[in-house]
Amino acid sequence: MKETDMNVYDFLDKYIEYISAKQYAAETAKIRLRINRILQKEKLEITRSGTIVHESIHKSGESSGNPQDEVSVTKLTNFCVIPTHRLYVQGNDSRYIEEGVGVRIYTKLSKKKYKLIHLNLSNEMIEKGNWLNANYSAQDLILYKKSFYHHVCIAIKLSTRALASSEYKVFTDGYWYENEDESITIDEYEKMDRLIAEGIPNQLSLSNNQESEKPTVSGKHELLPFLAELSSLIETWPRFEKGTKPSTNDDSVVWFDREYYYLPYKQTWSTMEERLRDAGFYRTNDKDFRKGIEAILSAEQLIKIETETKSNRERADCNASVYKGKKLRVFKVYKARLENYLQTNSESQ
Repeated sequence: MKETDMNVYDFLDKYIEYISAKQYAAETAKIRLRINRILQKEKLEITRSGTIVHESIHKSGESSGNPQDEVSVTKLTNFCVIPTHRLYVQGNDSRYIEEGVGVRIYTKLSKKKYKLIHLNLSNEMIEKGNWLNANYSAQDLILYKKSFYHHVCIAIKLSTRALASSEYKVFTDGYWYENEDESITIDEYEKMDRLIAEGIPNQLSLSNNQESEKPTVSGKHELLPFLAELSSLIETWPRFEKGTKPSTNDDSVVWFDREYYYLPYKQTWSTMEERLRDAGFYRTNDKDFRKGIEAILSAEQLIKIETETKSNRERADCNASVYKGKKLRVFKVYKARLENYLQTNSESQ
Protein backbone atom coordinates (compact mmCIF):
# COMPACT_ATOMS: atom_id res chain seq x y z
CA MET A 1 0.00 0.00 0.00
CA LYS A 2 2.99 2.31 -0.45
CA GLU A 3 1.61 4.12 -3.52
CA THR A 4 -1.68 5.09 -1.86
CA ASP A 5 -2.77 7.09 1.17
CA MET A 6 -5.19 4.48 2.50
CA ASN A 7 -5.54 3.94 6.23
CA VAL A 8 -4.71 0.34 7.11
CA TYR A 9 -8.04 -0.15 8.90
CA ASP A 10 -9.95 1.15 5.86
CA PHE A 11 -8.10 -1.47 3.86
CA LEU A 12 -8.86 -4.33 6.26
CA ASP A 13 -12.65 -3.82 6.17
CA LYS A 14 -12.94 -6.50 8.83
CA TYR A 15 -16.03 -8.00 10.36
CA ILE A 16 -16.75 -11.22 12.22
CA GLU A 17 -19.71 -13.56 12.34
CA TYR A 18 -20.48 -16.98 13.74
CA ILE A 19 -21.90 -19.72 11.53
CA SER A 20 -22.97 -23.32 11.87
CA ALA A 21 -20.81 -26.24 10.80
CA LYS A 22 -23.46 -27.02 8.18
CA GLN A 23 -23.14 -23.54 6.68
CA TYR A 24 -19.34 -23.78 6.74
CA ALA A 25 -19.51 -27.04 4.75
CA ALA A 26 -21.93 -25.56 2.21
CA GLU A 27 -19.85 -22.41 1.69
CA THR A 28 -16.48 -24.09 1.31
CA ALA A 29 -17.06 -27.51 -0.29
CA LYS A 30 -16.56 -26.55 -3.96
CA ILE A 31 -13.96 -23.81 -3.55
CA ARG A 32 -11.92 -25.97 -1.17
CA LEU A 33 -11.64 -28.72 -3.80
CA ARG A 34 -10.56 -26.20 -6.45
CA ILE A 35 -7.95 -24.71 -4.15
CA ASN A 36 -6.63 -28.11 -3.10
CA ARG A 37 -6.03 -29.06 -6.74
CA ILE A 38 -3.87 -25.94 -7.01
CA LEU A 39 -2.06 -26.58 -3.71
CA GLN A 40 -1.28 -30.25 -4.25
CA LYS A 41 2.03 -29.53 -6.04
CA GLU A 42 3.23 -27.82 -2.87
CA LYS A 43 1.98 -30.75 -0.75
CA LEU A 44 -0.48 -28.42 0.96
CA GLU A 45 -4.16 -29.01 1.68
CA ILE A 46 -7.16 -27.37 3.32
CA THR A 47 -8.85 -30.12 5.30
CA ARG A 48 -12.57 -30.75 5.47
CA SER A 49 -12.66 -29.44 9.04
CA GLY A 50 -10.94 -26.18 8.03
CA THR A 51 -7.23 -26.43 8.86
CA ILE A 52 -4.13 -26.14 6.67
CA VAL A 53 -1.82 -29.16 6.58
CA HIS A 54 1.48 -29.96 4.88
CA GLU A 55 2.52 -33.36 3.65
CA SER A 56 6.18 -34.39 3.69
CA ILE A 57 7.91 -37.56 2.54
CA HIS A 58 11.03 -39.03 4.06
CA LYS A 59 12.90 -42.32 3.84
CA SER A 60 12.60 -44.95 6.54
CA GLY A 61 14.19 -48.36 7.01
CA GLU A 62 17.53 -47.37 5.44
CA SER A 63 19.52 -49.04 8.23
CA SER A 64 17.86 -52.36 7.46
CA GLY A 65 18.65 -52.04 3.79
CA ASN A 66 14.99 -51.74 2.86
CA PRO A 67 14.34 -48.00 2.47
CA GLN A 68 10.72 -46.95 1.97
CA ASP A 69 8.94 -43.64 1.50
CA GLU A 70 7.05 -42.60 4.61
CA VAL A 71 4.45 -39.84 4.48
CA SER A 72 3.82 -37.57 7.43
CA VAL A 73 1.17 -34.86 7.64
CA THR A 74 1.82 -31.76 9.73
CA LYS A 75 -1.01 -29.55 10.93
CA LEU A 76 0.08 -25.96 10.36
CA THR A 77 -2.95 -23.99 11.61
CA ASN A 78 -6.32 -24.30 13.30
CA PHE A 79 -7.88 -22.18 10.52
CA CYS A 80 -8.14 -21.98 6.76
CA VAL A 81 -8.04 -19.01 4.37
CA ILE A 82 -10.41 -18.87 1.40
CA PRO A 83 -9.94 -16.04 -1.13
CA THR A 84 -13.03 -14.15 -2.32
CA HIS A 85 -11.75 -11.14 -4.32
CA ARG A 86 -8.63 -9.56 -5.71
CA LEU A 87 -8.24 -6.06 -4.26
CA TYR A 88 -7.43 -2.99 -6.33
CA VAL A 89 -6.69 0.57 -5.27
CA GLN A 90 -5.93 3.61 -7.40
CA GLY A 91 -2.30 4.65 -7.47
CA ASN A 92 -0.94 8.17 -7.88
CA ASP A 93 -1.06 7.80 -11.67
CA SER A 94 -4.79 6.83 -11.50
CA ARG A 95 -3.98 3.29 -12.59
CA TYR A 96 -5.45 0.46 -10.53
CA ILE A 97 -2.91 -1.56 -8.58
CA GLU A 98 -3.55 -5.06 -7.22
CA GLU A 99 -2.76 -4.57 -3.55
CA GLY A 100 -3.97 -7.78 -1.96
CA VAL A 101 -6.78 -10.25 -1.61
CA GLY A 102 -10.10 -10.34 0.22
CA VAL A 103 -10.46 -13.53 2.24
CA ARG A 104 -12.74 -15.47 4.51
CA ILE A 105 -10.95 -17.05 7.44
CA TYR A 106 -12.73 -19.98 9.07
CA THR A 107 -11.82 -21.49 12.41
CA LYS A 108 -13.70 -24.27 14.19
CA LEU A 109 -14.87 -23.38 17.70
CA SER A 110 -16.90 -26.48 18.47
CA LYS A 111 -18.55 -29.41 16.75
CA LYS A 112 -21.42 -27.21 15.56
CA LYS A 113 -19.92 -23.73 15.42
CA TYR A 114 -17.34 -21.82 13.33
CA LYS A 115 -16.00 -18.31 13.53
CA LEU A 116 -15.89 -16.56 10.15
CA ILE A 117 -13.68 -13.49 9.71
CA HIS A 118 -14.09 -11.35 6.60
CA LEU A 119 -10.79 -9.57 6.05
CA ASN A 120 -8.72 -7.85 3.39
CA LEU A 121 -5.04 -8.74 3.33
CA SER A 122 -2.52 -6.51 1.60
CA ASN A 123 0.41 -8.05 -0.28
CA GLU A 124 2.72 -6.79 2.44
CA MET A 125 0.63 -8.39 5.18
CA ILE A 126 0.62 -11.70 3.34
CA GLU A 127 4.42 -11.61 2.99
CA LYS A 128 5.14 -10.62 6.59
CA GLY A 129 2.35 -12.52 8.33
CA ASN A 130 1.68 -9.59 10.68
CA TRP A 131 -2.10 -9.96 10.16
CA LEU A 132 -1.99 -12.95 12.51
CA ASN A 133 -2.61 -10.99 15.69
CA ALA A 134 -5.67 -9.82 17.61
CA ASN A 135 -5.43 -6.27 16.24
CA TYR A 136 -5.87 -7.38 12.63
CA SER A 137 -7.66 -10.74 12.76
CA ALA A 138 -8.52 -12.58 16.00
CA GLN A 139 -6.80 -14.25 18.91
CA ASP A 140 -8.52 -17.56 18.09
CA LEU A 141 -6.28 -18.08 15.05
CA ILE A 142 -3.35 -20.36 15.84
CA LEU A 143 -0.18 -20.86 13.79
CA TYR A 144 1.40 -23.82 15.56
CA LYS A 145 5.00 -22.81 14.76
CA LYS A 146 6.35 -19.51 13.47
CA SER A 147 8.33 -21.36 10.81
CA PHE A 148 5.07 -22.79 9.40
CA TYR A 149 4.01 -19.39 8.08
CA HIS A 150 6.14 -19.91 4.97
CA HIS A 151 3.68 -22.63 3.89
CA VAL A 152 0.63 -20.56 4.85
CA CYS A 153 1.94 -17.65 2.76
CA ILE A 154 2.36 -19.93 -0.26
CA ALA A 155 -1.15 -21.35 0.27
CA ILE A 156 -2.75 -17.88 0.30
CA LYS A 157 -0.86 -16.70 -2.80
CA LEU A 158 -1.56 -19.82 -4.84
CA SER A 159 -5.22 -20.05 -3.82
CA THR A 160 -5.97 -16.72 -5.54
CA ARG A 161 -5.62 -18.62 -8.83
CA ALA A 162 -9.05 -20.07 -8.07
CA LEU A 163 -10.60 -16.60 -8.50
CA ALA A 164 -12.20 -15.57 -11.77
CA SER A 165 -10.99 -12.38 -13.48
CA SER A 166 -14.29 -10.71 -12.56
CA GLU A 167 -13.96 -11.46 -8.84
CA TYR A 168 -12.44 -8.25 -7.54
CA LYS A 169 -13.10 -5.21 -5.37
CA VAL A 170 -12.08 -1.62 -6.01
CA PHE A 171 -11.57 0.89 -3.22
CA THR A 172 -13.40 4.11 -4.04
CA ASP A 173 -14.91 6.93 -1.97
CA GLY A 174 -13.98 5.27 1.31
CA TYR A 175 -15.68 1.96 0.51
CA TRP A 176 -14.84 -1.29 -1.21
CA TYR A 177 -16.91 -1.67 -4.37
CA GLU A 178 -17.53 -5.30 -5.30
CA ASN A 179 -17.77 -6.01 -9.02
CA GLU A 180 -20.96 -7.95 -9.76
CA ASP A 181 -20.77 -8.16 -13.56
CA GLU A 182 -19.01 -11.30 -14.75
CA SER A 183 -18.16 -9.66 -18.08
CA ILE A 184 -16.22 -6.71 -16.59
CA THR A 185 -12.55 -7.32 -15.83
CA ILE A 186 -10.40 -4.84 -13.94
CA ASP A 187 -8.92 -3.59 -17.24
CA GLU A 188 -12.40 -2.78 -18.51
CA TYR A 189 -13.30 -1.10 -15.21
CA GLU A 190 -10.19 1.04 -15.49
CA LYS A 191 -11.13 1.95 -19.07
CA MET A 192 -14.59 2.97 -17.86
CA ASP A 193 -13.06 5.24 -15.21
CA ARG A 194 -10.86 6.85 -17.84
CA LEU A 195 -13.82 7.52 -20.14
CA ILE A 196 -15.79 9.10 -17.32
CA ALA A 197 -12.85 11.30 -16.32
CA GLU A 198 -12.55 12.46 -19.94
CA GLY A 199 -16.29 13.15 -20.18
CA ILE A 200 -16.87 10.41 -22.77
CA PRO A 201 -20.11 8.36 -22.49
CA ASN A 202 -19.48 4.89 -21.14
CA GLN A 203 -19.50 2.30 -23.94
CA LEU A 204 -17.92 -0.42 -21.82
CA SER A 205 -20.61 -3.01 -22.43
CA LEU A 206 -20.15 -2.82 -26.21
CA SER A 207 -17.47 -5.34 -27.06
CA ASN A 208 -17.80 -4.80 -30.82
CA ASN A 209 -18.39 -1.00 -30.95
CA GLN A 210 -22.03 -1.38 -31.92
CA GLU A 211 -24.61 1.16 -30.77
CA SER A 212 -26.12 0.43 -27.39
CA GLU A 213 -29.57 -1.11 -27.38
CA LYS A 214 -32.27 1.08 -25.87
CA PRO A 215 -33.43 0.06 -22.38
CA THR A 216 -36.24 -2.44 -22.45
CA VAL A 217 -38.23 -0.30 -20.00
CA SER A 218 -39.01 3.10 -21.49
CA GLY A 219 -42.13 4.49 -19.75
CA LYS A 220 -43.44 4.97 -16.22
CA HIS A 221 -46.53 2.78 -16.79
CA GLU A 222 -44.21 -0.05 -17.85
CA LEU A 223 -42.64 0.31 -14.42
CA LEU A 224 -45.81 -0.74 -12.58
CA PRO A 225 -45.38 -4.52 -13.03
CA PHE A 226 -41.81 -4.19 -11.74
CA LEU A 227 -42.89 -2.18 -8.69
CA ALA A 228 -45.76 -4.55 -7.95
CA GLU A 229 -43.29 -7.46 -7.90
CA LEU A 230 -40.85 -5.44 -5.80
CA SER A 231 -43.60 -4.63 -3.28
CA SER A 232 -44.53 -8.32 -3.17
CA LEU A 233 -40.90 -9.25 -2.60
CA ILE A 234 -40.64 -6.79 0.30
CA GLU A 235 -43.76 -8.33 1.85
CA THR A 236 -42.45 -11.87 1.30
CA TRP A 237 -38.88 -11.56 2.59
CA PRO A 238 -38.22 -11.39 6.34
CA ARG A 239 -38.01 -7.76 7.49
CA PHE A 240 -35.74 -6.37 10.19
CA GLU A 241 -35.30 -2.92 11.60
CA LYS A 242 -32.01 -1.44 10.39
CA GLY A 243 -29.31 -2.32 12.89
CA THR A 244 -30.76 -5.78 13.62
CA LYS A 245 -28.73 -8.86 12.74
CA PRO A 246 -30.89 -11.66 11.26
CA SER A 247 -30.78 -15.09 12.87
CA THR A 248 -29.67 -16.62 9.55
CA ASN A 249 -27.15 -15.53 6.92
CA ASP A 250 -29.67 -15.65 4.07
CA ASP A 251 -29.35 -12.61 1.78
CA SER A 252 -33.10 -12.66 1.04
CA VAL A 253 -33.99 -10.17 3.77
CA VAL A 254 -35.14 -6.55 3.98
CA TRP A 255 -34.02 -3.94 6.49
CA PHE A 256 -36.02 -0.78 7.09
CA ASP A 257 -36.03 2.49 8.99
CA ARG A 258 -38.49 5.39 8.95
CA GLU A 259 -37.58 6.46 5.41
CA TYR A 260 -36.14 3.52 3.46
CA TYR A 261 -36.28 -0.16 2.69
CA TYR A 262 -32.75 -1.59 2.35
CA LEU A 263 -32.66 -4.56 -0.05
CA PRO A 264 -29.41 -6.46 -0.80
CA TYR A 265 -28.68 -5.30 -4.33
CA LYS A 266 -27.37 -8.47 -5.96
CA GLN A 267 -29.95 -10.81 -4.42
CA THR A 268 -32.81 -8.40 -5.17
CA TRP A 269 -31.95 -8.18 -8.86
CA SER A 270 -31.46 -11.92 -9.14
CA THR A 271 -34.87 -12.59 -7.58
CA MET A 272 -36.67 -9.82 -9.47
CA GLU A 273 -35.36 -10.90 -12.86
CA GLU A 274 -36.47 -14.47 -12.20
CA ARG A 275 -39.95 -13.32 -11.14
CA LEU A 276 -40.35 -11.00 -14.12
CA ARG A 277 -39.19 -13.63 -16.59
CA ASP A 278 -41.68 -16.11 -15.16
CA ALA A 279 -44.45 -13.50 -15.37
CA GLY A 280 -43.49 -12.58 -18.95
CA PHE A 281 -43.39 -8.82 -18.30
CA TYR A 282 -39.94 -8.00 -19.68
CA ARG A 283 -37.15 -9.53 -21.70
CA THR A 284 -34.85 -9.44 -18.70
CA ASN A 285 -31.87 -10.88 -20.55
CA ASP A 286 -31.46 -7.57 -22.46
CA LYS A 287 -28.11 -5.94 -21.67
CA ASP A 288 -29.60 -2.62 -20.61
CA PHE A 289 -32.57 -3.93 -18.66
CA ARG A 290 -31.20 -3.05 -15.23
CA LYS A 291 -29.93 0.32 -16.43
CA GLY A 292 -33.34 1.17 -17.87
CA ILE A 293 -35.22 0.19 -14.73
CA GLU A 294 -32.84 2.05 -12.44
CA ALA A 295 -32.97 5.19 -14.61
CA ILE A 296 -36.77 5.33 -14.31
CA LEU A 297 -36.74 4.51 -10.59
CA SER A 298 -34.33 7.42 -10.13
CA ALA A 299 -36.35 9.78 -12.33
CA GLU A 300 -39.49 8.97 -10.35
CA GLN A 301 -37.53 9.49 -7.10
CA LEU A 302 -38.40 6.02 -5.85
CA ILE A 303 -34.82 5.02 -4.98
CA LYS A 304 -31.85 6.79 -3.49
CA ILE A 305 -28.98 7.36 -5.92
CA GLU A 306 -25.38 7.51 -4.69
CA THR A 307 -22.81 9.65 -6.51
CA GLU A 308 -19.16 8.66 -6.30
CA THR A 309 -17.04 11.64 -5.31
CA LYS A 310 -14.02 10.87 -7.48
CA SER A 311 -15.65 9.72 -10.73
CA ASN A 312 -19.03 11.48 -10.32
CA ARG A 313 -20.64 8.19 -11.37
CA GLU A 314 -24.23 7.73 -10.21
CA ARG A 315 -25.07 4.35 -8.71
CA ALA A 316 -28.26 2.63 -7.62
CA ASP A 317 -26.32 0.17 -5.44
CA CYS A 318 -25.73 2.31 -2.38
CA ASN A 319 -23.36 1.52 0.45
CA ALA A 320 -25.12 0.90 3.75
CA SER A 321 -24.25 -0.50 7.15
CA VAL A 322 -27.31 -2.67 7.81
CA TYR A 323 -26.13 -3.79 11.23
CA LYS A 324 -22.91 -3.55 13.21
CA GLY A 325 -20.04 -4.97 11.19
CA LYS A 326 -22.14 -5.68 8.07
CA LYS A 327 -21.81 -3.35 5.08
CA LEU A 328 -23.71 -4.10 1.89
CA ARG A 329 -24.51 -2.65 -1.48
CA VAL A 330 -28.27 -2.14 -1.32
CA PHE A 331 -31.29 -0.70 -3.07
CA LYS A 332 -32.49 2.18 -0.87
CA VAL A 333 -36.20 2.33 -1.70
CA TYR A 334 -38.28 5.23 -0.38
CA LYS A 335 -41.04 3.53 1.61
CA ALA A 336 -43.77 6.15 1.39
CA ARG A 337 -43.05 7.04 -2.24
CA LEU A 338 -43.28 3.39 -3.33
CA GLU A 339 -46.67 2.96 -1.67
CA ASN A 340 -48.00 6.28 -3.00
CA TYR A 341 -46.71 5.61 -6.52
CA LEU A 342 -48.36 2.21 -6.73
CA GLN A 343 -51.64 3.50 -5.35
CA THR A 344 -51.78 6.63 -7.54
CA ASN A 345 -50.70 5.03 -10.81
CA SER A 346 -52.75 1.87 -10.34
CA GLU A 347 -55.88 3.99 -9.86
CA SER A 348 -55.15 5.99 -13.04
CA GLN A 349 -54.89 2.90 -15.24
